[in-house]
Amino acid sequence: MGTALLQYSASLVKQRGGRIAVVETSGRPSYESSRLFYLARGYLEKARLRDFYAPEDDKVIYTKELE
Repeated sequence: MGTALLQYSASLVKQRGGRIAVVETSGRPSYESSRLFYLARGYLEKARLRDFYAPEDDKVIYTKELE
């Protein structure tokens, strides 16, 4: 289900002229599976904002160029 939603949202971005899909998640250890999910689907970590949500809870930003 997650893969289908990610693909659908990326297709909407592309249809509207977007070139890059952007997703973000927490840097907490409990979100590791989410970060691995994005990496496995071709997203690259582009930024990490330290202590964004709370101390020791980074905001991790991933992007994927749309073809």
